Amino acid sequence: MLHLQELGCHNINLVSPTHFVPQIVSAIKIAIEKSLSIPIVYNSGGYESLDTLKFLEGIIDIYMPDMKYADERIAYTANESPPIAASLSAFDLELPAWLLALAPGALALWCLGLA
Repeated sequence: MLHLQELGCHNINLVSPTHFVPQIVSAIKIAIEKSLSIPIVYNSGGYESLDTLKFLEGIIDIYMPDMKYADERIAYTANESPPIAASLSAFDLELPAWLLALAPGALALWCLGLA
């Protein structure tokens, strides 16, 4: 992670990381102690348990769950097949909403919490 930061990466994007959560948390804590400062993105299918999300609090900067449809009827109409209902446990947490300012090229400039 530190090497990626030194190369100029804008974030660390963890894709489908749920099965490695304990190791990820340990590695991020070590990297932060050694000056990691770029955002950590948790890019997942959205099926994480509430316990997993609580374990990640304070470690992950940006959550990016796949959420294609919020309404199963729309999902059925759009897909013409029964939708797979995803867990939306992230909505059970009292996480703040965020306004995200983007620079040209969709680079995130800053976030403003709206708790």
